[in-house]
Amino acid sequence: METLELTLSPFTHRTRSLLVRHTETELSRGLEPGEVIEIRDGSSRWIATVVDIDFELSDTLYRVELGPECSADHAPDAGPVRTADVVALLRRLAAAHSQGPRRRAGNGHIGRARA
Repeated sequence: METLELTLSPFTHRTRSLLVRHTETELSRGLEPGEVIEIRDGSSRWIATVVDIDFELSDTLYRVELGPECSADHAPDAGPVRTADVVALLRRLAAAHSQGPRRRAGNGHIGRARA
């Protein structure tokens, strides 16, 4: 699992999404869509997913969505990931999802007025 050392802005924390330029990282290879990575911001660690890739003439841009924050005890290292780690992560994700969706404006349908 690749690790990126970044400084996340308050905006990134709210939207849980960020744009990463390959040239501003120390990655030895390009990332792939759907790839799971670790993002470190100081002492905080996040599991994140590459959700989109775009290309410029001199750079590759990655759209990354932050997943759950994890403690240093539970963050996967660069080595093999154990099945128990994946199961624990999925349980945490399911628990966060079961708390329901975030607030929606109106009736939850974009572009439609309430009847």
